[in-house]
Amino acid sequence: MDEDSCRLWAERIVAALAQVFPQGEYANWRVCDRLLPHARVAIHWISQYQFELETAALLFNKTGYYLKERGRYSEAELLLQKALELLQRLLGEEHPSVATSYHNLAYLYSSQKRYSEAEPLCQKALEIASKSLGINHPHTATIRANLKSLRDRND
Repeated sequence: MDEDSCRLWAERIVAALAQVFPQGEYANWRVCDRLLPHARVAIHWISQYQFELETAALLFNKTGYYLKERGRYSEAELLLQKALELLQRLLGEEHPSVATSYHNLAYLYSSQKRYSEAEPLCQKALEIASKSLGINHPHTATIRANLKSLRDRND
């Protein structure tokens, strides 16, 4: 298969995995475990082909969140940071998906008791979500509650 065909198929696989990889909650761990080796290969292709795709960021986020839930914090952090950086480039700083990425990274740091690192990320997520989704949106409310929880820990 020529290089262009390989790239095209890799892009399709990234998109398919981003769609089928479930949220990382406990109920989905069996499916996530089965898809994780495939996600790792797709993540390698994202790097190899330098894909600048929302589906790549979604796969980074979903895989990173799952790895965080399984306690694989170093791997999760790398993927969640990549998701944030990619979404910032693709969508700009004020997009709701960027807010979600900031929030995911804050959640990771909070899980590791790295509260001083989590709080500014959660604050940034709240600012973006408030502007892009509105102050009464459920996602904004969740971020606000998590930020309050972080601040209460630091008091």
